[in-house]
Amino acid sequence: MTSHSPQNTLVLAAAAFELEALGAGPWSSRVVGVGVVEAALGLGEPSPPPPDEVWMVGSAGAYPGSGLEIGEVVTVTSYRFALAAVEQGRAYLPEPQPIVAAPPAPRRALPELRRVSSVTTASITRAPRDAAALGRLGQIEHLELFAAARWAERLGIPFGALLAISNEVGPHAHEQWLRWHRPSERAAGQALRALLLNSDRARDA
Repeated sequence: MTSHSPQNTLVLAAAAFELEALGAGPWSSRVVGVGVVEAALGLGEPSPPPPDEVWMVGSAGAYPGSGLEIGEVVTVTSYRFALAAVEQGRAYLPEPQPIVAAPPAPRRALPELRRVSSVTTASITRAPRDAAALGRLGQIEHLELFAAARWAERLGIPFGALLAISNEVGPHAHEQWLRWHRPSERAAGQALRALLLNSDRARDA
């Protein structure tokens, strides 16, 4: 058996119920709140020592045409902030405002899941026209992910996300989310738990 220093891993979620399936283990967790602003406030400055890696877990909506299915667990590899009004030319963001986050990649090998690009918006998208506009930028919609990715990028902390699809973005998103978010969050939590525990065992071998 080789010796190693255990990683200080932090797992983030927008709401406490998204952490239930993850359970306890050699990691800490933090509920950051719902929405991009609450997530940014909930992250704040890391308590010393800062984490060696950060993961986000939970559910997300899939844009029409993404090919993703409800219940599917995905790993996120790119992070973008966008507004449908901006993409449709009805508004603009000031040039200094970042719209792309590029935190360091996770130190652990990513699981064999579909890799997707994410879009964080200020609100849940319902209109098909808006969903189509945002879907040209990414495959999934998640309200907190960009804030977490930017936070990790600014601190230079490796960051990853495992999410499960709970709905298709559009007019029926809320009804689908009510039906499927619990099993989807359970699938994402179990997948992240397996990733964190199995990679720790492999390091111990």
